[in-house]
Amino acid sequence: MTLSTYVDLQNTVQEYAIRPIPVASLIERAEADLQPVLKHYLMEKTIETNTALGTVPFPVDLVEFRTICVDGVVAKPISPYNAVLYPGEVGYYFSGSNVVLALQKQGPVDVVLDYYGRFEPLSDENPTNWLLTKFPSVYLHATLARAYRYLRDPEAEAGEKASLGDALGTVAADHARVTRSGNAIIMEGRPW
Repeated sequence: MTLSTYVDLQNTVQEYAIRPIPVASLIERAEADLQPVLKHYLMEKTIETNTALGTVPFPVDLVEFRTICVDGVVAKPISPYNAVLYPGEVGYYFSGSNVVLALQKQGPVDVVLDYYGRFEPLSDENPTNWLLTKFPSVYLHATLARAYRYLRDPEAEAGEKASLGDALGTVAADHARVTRSGNAIIMEGRPW
């Protein structure tokens, strides 16, 4: 059985459950469980903006930042209480849901935020996404774990959670393979 669309996933989960369950709702809950823990190169996004105020709001779909560049300079994380910046450096820290920039110049700056964003949830209007296409077992096991919790079957739920852990390991291995292959390791410091 191939899982390639939202309807395929709904039908497959319903077959496993045997009795009627609210599959669409369980898929939404499974996606909510996956969103904060999933990190994959296909989730990489970039936002280019500018600010004269020294603050930039977080992207609404933010999972984790990768880099923050200000006027072409990679910003470094600093303490909001005791920032030490050398000439030409830019610092940042987080305050609430904003990136606060520590700038050495006044005026507007261009900011590039590279980050991991949330994946698009499935729906009738959005019948597939990269996660379902590339890793259908993640969706299947996450939704079945939710289904078995709904059905009050702790043994089946535990089995699906174990299978989900294996499937998430495959996602992490794919991410590592792509992001580490061909990238030279750069070590700073002076040779002996």
